[in-house]
Amino acid sequence: MSYGINADEAFEKSFGSTGVSNDEVYYDGGFGFVDKRQDMAESWIEKAPSFVMGATDAAGTGGAGTASSAFSPVYVDPAVVDLTRKQTPLVELIPRRAVRGKTVDFNQLTAKAGAKWKLEDASLDEDVDTYDRVSRQVKFAYSVGRLTGPAVMTSRHFIDIRALDVRVKTIALRELEENTILNGDVTTYSTEYDGLINAIDTNSRSLSAAEITLGDIRTENDTIFDASGNNNLNVMQATTHSYMKGLLMDFQHYVDKSVDLPFGISGSFSIDGVNHIKSRFLTGADSSREFLCLTRESWEMGTLLDATYEELAKTNDSNKFMIKAYEVLCDKAEKFNSQLTSVS
Repeated sequence: MSYGINADEAFEKSFGSTGVSNDEVYYDGGFGFVDKRQDMAESWIEKAPSFVMGATDAAGTGGAGTASSAFSPVYVDPAVVDLTRKQTPLVELIPRRAVRGKTVDFNQLTAKAGAKWKLEDASLDEDVDTYDRVSRQVKFAYSVGRLTGPAVMTSRHFIDIRALDVRVKTIALRELEENTILNGDVTTYSTEYDGLINAIDTNSRSLSAAEITLGDIRTENDTIFDASGNNNLNVMQATTHSYMKGLLMDFQHYVDKSVDLPFGISGSFSIDGVNHIKSRFLTGADSSREFLCLTRESWEMGTLLDATYEELAKTNDSNKFMIKAYEVLCDKAEKFNSQLTSVS
């Protein structure tokens, strides 16, 4: 207890009664060992209102003044076709760690003094290693919805628009998260965090509008290896992804399946044991494409609050709510990654 605030109680309000402790990795990014999100979701769902699905067989009029269809009711399919949908694979592939504060702080060992061979009974001077403290500020994301009372009442026998709006707003939050993981730029937009493109600085190489080759990929893999990383995931735009498949088949006439990826990431394949996936959130502009070579273990999403439903104040005849998340992408070891820029 400090200044009247119980830190443990506040932490439990963020993460529910799920057994998740402070600084615990509650999702390992799809490696298959740790995933407590289902338990967390069940805890949070209990706090959200119950949405009862209404009947979907109600009929409308056939159109005012249309004699030929005045007695022909209109039956609208209650299923909504989402023309805006975008898959969010990196949301699933980045490990998530529960945190307490508004910053995520960690230490890095940046240099070892090393060990030495010495003569018998030699003087023993200490070997002083170098450490550095890194801090990342948690950012706050919101997706807000509002439904008027008449809208809820007139649609209740056709579709549950409250459940629909909660779903759409939750997806929108995840799409914002995916886009920020890739393209986030805290220098330009102070309310977001740096994404992979802006965070990877040590090993960044421009292809100067040239097409990528298998040699380029292997060079980046070697660069990451020499920097003590373990390149196991490459991310690119769809055009580059298809081009890479073509290059691969020219040499070996088949494409290796991806390994150790969660189910549902379509089109992924493997080169030299490195998984390759495509993203809808990377630019497709010719000569401006990015090719990201990642060590997945070197990234974590520091999460103060994962996606959570909360009702807002009722000030008129409407129901307003928000889906919110507090998080920041942490580059635990940025030099374990690389990127190719200006790819044709």
